[in-house]
Amino acid sequence: MRWRVIAAAARPASSAVLIRTRAAAAAAALGGRSLRCFHGSLECERKGGKKSRDAHANAKKAAQEQSVMLWSEDPLVRRKGEQMQRKDEMVRFGHADMGWPRDEDIDGEFAQTMLIHGLAQFRTGERGYRRCALFGISRDDFEEWTTKYETSARRGEIERLQPQALIPVLVRGGKDGLARLIINRFFAFLEKEAPHVVKDIGFLRKITNMQYPHEWSVAARSMKRRIIMHVGPTNSGKTYHALQRLQNARQGIYCSPLRLLAYEVYNRMLSAGVACMVITGEDRRVPNYEEAGITPAGYAISGAAITQVVSCTIEMAPNQPYNVAVIDEIQMIADRERGWAWTNALLGLRAREIHLCGEPSAVPLVKRMCAAMDEEVEVREYSRLGSLQVCD
Repeated sequence: MRWRVIAAAARPASSAVLIRTRAAAAAAALGGRSLRCFHGSLECERKGGKKSRDAHANAKKAAQEQSVMLWSEDPLVRRKGEQMQRKDEMVRFGHADMGWPRDEDIDGEFAQTMLIHGLAQFRTGERGYRRCALFGISRDDFEEWTTKYETSARRGEIERLQPQALIPVLVRGGKDGLARLIINRFFAFLEKEAPHVVKDIGFLRKITNMQYPHEWSVAARSMKRRIIMHVGPTNSGKTYHALQRLQNARQGIYCSPLRLLAYEVYNRMLSAGVACMVITGEDRRVPNYEEAGITPAGYAISGAAITQVVSCTIEMAPNQPYNVAVIDEIQMIADRERGWAWTNALLGLRAREIHLCGEPSAVPLVKRMCAAMDEEVEVREYSRLGSLQVCD
């Protein structure tokens, strides 16, 4: 439920009408300025639910009382309301208990207000200066150019700081995302308007550019790799065919999303008479060749036995040459938390033949990544081997 306060200049405080509504845009007449009604939104949930329902209710109640004060016929009461309004100039969003509006309520007007507040905090706060001081910007230069930067941003002259462009930034990252964008655009502003203030930042941006990760793995780029995708539903045989190829490889690796799968492939290879070791974040196990009746693939100079296949969790994949590599559950490459591991494996594994097993939804993304590396992708589609039946 949402609340809004409707008050007319001719109406006394007692006649202020509180209307309960489900409308998305709730507003209150506060001296010609609108007041958003805040609530437990997605942003509040992202921050751990620190702001409870009671806190939001208290904030709304305080805002309503302030609105009534502004329309009171008593000059003392009205003056107190005006003092409260001036004290909290950013009352529209700055109340400590009001949290954050719903995503659909974030519009251009709200973005402009947030921008003005964020620019003021950046210019007067110590956090922004400390960040700039790391790049050799003096206090005098910081004060001079932040003032010019704020003026240009308010006029809409700074790219990506226009109100409409800020709406997705506020939806995704909230106030913290806006603060980061303000700092980043400030450095871009200095590079254009005052390059003498930031002499080395262009060089630092160049050497820390992480937009082209496929260029990092030089050894993998020097190889001609064959990439085969096995896609299909569960129980379609896609992983089975990839493991059959791995089992016959001279040197291979299986990258698993789970420890249990890594151990399962490890036991499967030993049962097939293939020398295999398992590597996880908690365990590193080499088989007892005499008991298993398995011959190692070879011996290192130190005398240690060399296994034919390595079965590991994908984060622990050793960086060494292979003939065949199998990466399971390739659709996890799009996962926010663990996708980096699949990305590193696909871009950096030094294997002449790479088999990717997963869902068909990952095909477009993998093709785009491989196109950036000048590598072609062979897609093999599989159908479910058994039919599904719903039991009563």
